[in-house]
Amino acid sequence: MSKDSFSYAPAPFWFLNHKLERGEIKRQIRLMKKAGVAGFFIHPRAGLLIPYGSDEWYNMVGQIIKEAKRQGLQAWLYDEDPYPSGIAGGRVVFDHPEFAARELKIIKLIPDESGRVRANLGEGKVLSALAIKTNKGGKIIDKKDVRADIGIIRPFYLKTSWNNAYYADIREKKIFAHLRAETSYPELEIDISLPGANWKVYIARAETVYTDDKHGLKPDNLNSECVKTFIEYTHERYAKLFGRDFGSVIPGIFTDEPAAGGNLPWTPIFEQEFFKRKGYGIEQNYHHLLETFNKESRRVRYDYWDVIHRLYKANFFEPLAGWCKKHSLKFCGHVICEEDPLEQVIAGGNAFAYQQFFDIPGFDHVTFNIADRDHPGLNFGGKLISSAAHQQGKERILSECFACNPFNFGPEGMEKIANWLFALGITWLVPHGFHYSYDGDRKFDAGKSFFFQDPSFPEFKHFAAYVECLGKKLARAKHLSNTALLYPATAFWELLPAEMEMAKELRGQLYKIVRILFENHIEFDIIDDLTLFQASGQDGSIRCGRERYQVLVVPETKYLSGAHSSKIADLKKKGVKVISNPDNLELFRKAGSEYTGLRESPFSPYENDHQNLMSLKKRYGNSLLLYIFNNSRRPGMFSVPAIKDYPYAYLYEARTDTYYLMETKEGRIDFTIDGFQAVIIEFRKKKIASAPKYHPADDLTAAKLEYEEDPEWQYCPPIKYMSAIHHWDISLKGAQVKEKVKNHSFCLMRDIAGTELSYLKERKVRPIFDRAEYKKFLYPLKASFKTKFVIPSRQIPDKERFYLLCENDTLQGAGRIFINDREVLKAAFARQRVYDPFNLVAEITTLLKPGLNRIYIVWAEANEFDGLKSSMYIVKEEGKRR
Repeated sequence: MSKDSFSYAPAPFWFLNHKLERGEIKRQIRLMKKAGVAGFFIHPRAGLLIPYGSDEWYNMVGQIIKEAKRQGLQAWLYDEDPYPSGIAGGRVVFDHPEFAARELKIIKLIPDESGRVRANLGEGKVLSALAIKTNKGGKIIDKKDVRADIGIIRPFYLKTSWNNAYYADIREKKIFAHLRAETSYPELEIDISLPGANWKVYIARAETVYTDDKHGLKPDNLNSECVKTFIEYTHERYAKLFGRDFGSVIPGIFTDEPAAGGNLPWTPIFEQEFFKRKGYGIEQNYHHLLETFNKESRRVRYDYWDVIHRLYKANFFEPLAGWCKKHSLKFCGHVICEEDPLEQVIAGGNAFAYQQFFDIPGFDHVTFNIADRDHPGLNFGGKLISSAAHQQGKERILSECFACNPFNFGPEGMEKIANWLFALGITWLVPHGFHYSYDGDRKFDAGKSFFFQDPSFPEFKHFAAYVECLGKKLARAKHLSNTALLYPATAFWELLPAEMEMAKELRGQLYKIVRILFENHIEFDIIDDLTLFQASGQDGSIRCGRERYQVLVVPETKYLSGAHSSKIADLKKKGVKVISNPDNLELFRKAGSEYTGLRESPFSPYENDHQNLMSLKKRYGNSLLLYIFNNSRRPGMFSVPAIKDYPYAYLYEARTDTYYLMETKEGRIDFTIDGFQAVIIEFRKKKIASAPKYHPADDLTAAKLEYEEDPEWQYCPPIKYMSAIHHWDISLKGAQVKEKVKNHSFCLMRDIAGTELSYLKERKVRPIFDRAEYKKFLYPLKASFKTKFVIPSRQIPDKERFYLLCENDTLQGAGRIFINDREVLKAAFARQRVYDPFNLVAEITTLLKPGLNRIYIVWAEANEFDGLKSSMYIVKEEGKRR
């Protein structure tokens, strides 16, 4: 696929989250075509009712690809159900329990006054157990291997009455019962006495990582066989069935939020790999991860994370990227925690380094909060990814965006976030997301849908056209920067996890420097130290891939290692200008950094500080572009200096693809900008014929965003309805429960009465000697949900028909619906698409009366997952047709 065939229109995640049907698939793809998207990502999602990975799943994917081709849209693949990548919806660990990720658990035990250490260690593989003696200064003066003092213990007894007839031929002869007791659940325990004082015991174990997330387990992405299995279950199956469309209607595949494993990742070959790469054993040095004893401690931590980082690259990213290249697919997506250097280490080492494998690097943005001058962390994350892309010559830089937002988050919010993302260097948006269905709980899956369920969906095509125009223009322009900020990733390796507070200080310094650079409009990229160590300095500059930098900004030297200091000193000798922990613009001016010269106009009637502006300077053919985002709700009038070699300045309007000629006064150019809006000023050597003159606006007002001031988490569909039933008076009665709640939103019984966790008990095997009677102390309950609604008398003429509208998943359990004491039978409901493919409607015309009407739902025996999952609506004939 050539660069010119790329479309920079957004490509949303299409959340396939219900029973997929051919007709509905076609309808929704046609809707996406009208919405102006470039394509979509085929994203298996929570609520999917077709078995993921089955023949039926792949048949539906085939239908999707076929229709996408017919409509001229791109059908991007997504490699997981749902995320993070690497587990194939759970199949990898179902088939191979040995591929479940494991992590290190390192504990420190302090002897009692007699020198005894006795402690329960739980489960897991013991990797090392060392008793370490230190002097008063903390220096290690003695070691002792105490693994032999660890054994199995089962202290948990269960007792029951047991029949004594144990043998087959006398089981009918029940002579007497007797008590039996037995222990269950083996665990590790250490019991040792140590001579003298100043001893501590450090025990390192490898444990399976159990999570409270969707899969319960994580894949071991450090294990090449685990990743090979993942590729076989996903990528290879797609290739076998749809490989003929790779590189055309199927441009690429998305990998989402993979990680190395647990908080301290471990894999069965780790010790072997560590010794091979580092020349010494890690088994006798795990205690250095937990605590700093001497200079060796930081070296051990560096070596530990370095081996994890290399295994992760070699066994996860290289195979996936290589497979995609072999099959003519773009490898795209994002890792996790790009904005947090500490979490990056835990997730596998260094997010910057993994961008080399992505054909389209990416960044993730969740919620409507964006970075500002006081909270610059998200600026660091986005800039980190775009900087890697600049150095690798990659034009398309994606951001998964708009997740976890309220239902009244609409086009204004989307545009605000998009404008900010473009200021970070992002050029392509992957909205999160377009929901296939809103049935029941699906509408609450990580934020709203921007698809046909959204009242503002008709406006999406205008947003799509706007961001396509901006993305295309910015992607094809080259970022102009001669300043690089050093991200010392390996410094974090040396500190974590033992020296967490110092690691947080270093992170704070990086955030502070990012804030200063943006506030002063210094054009910059970020480079990690692995890139720095490989870069050569010559002619007063550092060459990093496609980019060259003359100024290097670094954190305080106290956080940096000897290798950092040596490299920085060498670059200084070669003429590179180094700024350490800057605090003002003058330092950058003296160093000759590229900056835009943005400031407030002396004619401005507004109160907005130019430091709220974020800018990018780029070369676009024979022109210079200045992209400026106002990261404030307040409007402002600002100015930029004219450029001698580019005598003509134009304001480019992306919505209309129009250039406006700007006036230069006393060497500067004034412009106005609304709150959270962006402008492009283009400097040209030649004049554009017939360009209208630009006039700064004089009637700007502060941006007021309803979703920020009053976020709406209650969904209202884009239909006409007589009454929306969101809240109920709820009564619950049982053996242990008596609850009455007024004006409560629709809910399940468990949301009020609590849970018995019965769904977990079904997944656990009780020990054979546990014969105690299990008592359901909460459920079942008698339950009623009651409320009222009004139908004005003028709304019930003889010929008008009324309906009760809900969703397939609205009513849970054996609830019976009554309106004015007359039952709405379940047989009265018919499936009909109104705002969702799985709506249900029942005619209730004869049940209604003018004025006040009562609706109630009763459950004779309700369990914890019974209740209501969504609102109900009273609609007339036209309200149920769309």
